[in-house]
Amino acid sequence: MSVQDAGPAVQDAFDRGRRAADRASDAVKDYVADHDFGYELREFVRDQPWLAVGAAFAIGYVVARMMRRGC
Repeated sequence: MSVQDAGPAVQDAFDRGRRAADRASDAVKDYVADHDFGYELREFVRDQPWLAVGAAFAIGYVVARMMRRGC
């Protein structure tokens, strides 16, 4: 059964959801294009190298734990 077979109400809800997702995607792309996160990260690492290493270790540890659990 496809979305087209489910009826006009489901098709309408599907279309509205797709349009909302497209608008959200465009908003995120615009925000990222307006902000240079790479530059900010490089400056942070340059200014606070030990804190950056500690944060990278903590993030890696949490991600490894999550992957081990299967989340």
